[in-house]
Formats: sequence, C-alpha cells, structure tokens
Amino acid sequence: MKRKVSKKGRVIDHPPLEAVTSFFEPTPPDLAIAEMVTWAKQNKFLLAFSLLGTVTHACHSAGVHFDTVKKWHNNDTLDFRRRKTNAFDCFGDCVERVLYKN
Repeated sequence: MKRKVSKKGRVIDHPPLEAVTSFFEPTPPDLAIAEMVTWAKQNKFLLAFSLLGTVTHACHSAGVHFDTVKKWHNNDTLDFRRRKTNAFDCFGDCVERVLYKN
C-alpha cells in the first residue's frame, strides 16, 4: 500500500490500483460503437464511485450527469446495476480496511 503524507503531516493510505479496479470487466466484443461509448462512460463513473462512495460525487468527478446514471440504473443499461453494486462493494472494502487498520 502506498503511503503519502498530507500537508498536516497525516499519513494517507491508498489502496493499490488493482484493488480498486478489480471489478472492471473487459469491454464485451459484440457492442455497437454507441454502446462502447456508453460502456466507457460507465466505467469512468464506476471508478469514481468505487473511490468516492457517493453517486453525486462520482458524477461530478466523472463528468456524468446524475440523471444519466439514474437512467443507466433504471434501464440496467449494459448490466449497469450489477457493475455498480460491485463498485460500491469495492468502496466498502476500502473503508473497512481503513477502519480496521486504526
């Protein structure tokens, strides 16, 4: 785990990138171009969501509108609900790691 010191002298632990991105799946080969663009936007959001833990903050970070994420969730676009759950589980694992460490 990487160690970084904040300006106030506190040690900040960051999980390895592999731990955060382990829920990502390869792009399905049979997607149309428009679906590939959606898949990429979803992955950008999911990475932010796995790090930040809230939809609002992840939307802002990924540059995706909140209503777009809501539409992906409601329509289960490209199996988004399952992938979002996996990303949130990853966030929860990171939080647990920090809480149990201290």
